Order: sequence, then C-alpha cells, then structure tokens
Amino acid sequence: MAAESVARRYARALFELALERDEPLESWLSDLQAIQAAIEDPAVRPVLVSPKLSFERKRELVDRALSGLDPLRRNFVYVLIERGRIDLLGAVVREFRAMMLEHQGVAEATVTTAVPISDAEADRIAALLARLVGRRVILERQVDPSIIGGVVARVGDRLINGSVAESLAALRRQLV
Repeated sequence: MAAESVARRYARALFELALERDEPLESWLSDLQAIQAAIEDPAVRPVLVSPKLSFERKRELVDRALSGLDPLRRNFVYVLIERGRIDLLGAVVREFRAMMLEHQGVAEATVTTAVPISDAEADRIAALLARLVGRRVILERQVDPSIIGGVVARVGDRLINGSVAESLAALRRQLV
C-alpha cells in the first residue's frame, strides 16, 4: 500500500477522533506539528528508526521528549514506532491539516508572481480565487522571475496560469 494512502488513513483516524471527542482541530494540529518537530530532531530520529533498540527504549525517549502532551497523542506516536511507520509522521500532519481546512471550508492556494506582491494585492487575489472555488482561500506567496509577469495560481489540483510567459508561449504556438 502506498505510503500516502497509509498516512491518509492515520490522519483520518486522528481527525475523526478529534471530532468525536469535540476537541479543537487546531489544538490537534498544533500538537501533531510539535510531535513532528520533536521527532525530526537529529538526536531523536535515528534512535526511533533504529532496529537495534527495543520498543520500550524508544517509548522512554518519546515519553521524555513529549512529556507535556496528551497521552492519546503520545500513544499515536507509539503506534507509528511499533509498526515501523514513524517516517509517515510528516505526511500524516499534512493530511490532517488538509482535512481540517476542508472541514472548515478553507482552500489553500499557491500564488506565484514575478515580483513580490503587496498585502492588498494578495487580498484581492485571494478574494478572486475564493469566488472561483466557493471557499475562503489562504494564500502562500512565491516569487519566480521566470514567469516575467502576471500570476500563476494553484488551488488544490486547479492551475490558473495568467503569466506573461504562458501568454508568450501560447502566441508562439499559434504562430508556428
């Protein structure tokens, strides 16, 4: 089974658990991100993936590193370690975040421009994209001078290419 599919199943289970327990999804996401940061520590990660150490030793390390977290969240880490899937944690966090945003009616968009845009321009673009997708939009801005001008926006699997480079390429295709 593909790792992405497995990560999605773990994320779905956590998401449904959070909803069932009526706990804030943002709190779960924050805790999952804290777990990810702790696990990705160069001193911690090699120990957790090492086949030489027992599960109990790994569990002790997790208990020390994540002592302030809810036991249910730590149990999730134990399951990943026990099943040899700790490497999926980053994908689980991404999937959980995507589910949370979907649940909240929010879409993420990546907007690429040739030069940095102002907050007002970003707000205008977000409003236009929100009308297009029918949800509130959170923008991530990127700068890529190779597009020459205009905007390239990606919302989910939709790509809106309004770049000058794309217009020139289309003109070139028409002329040839």
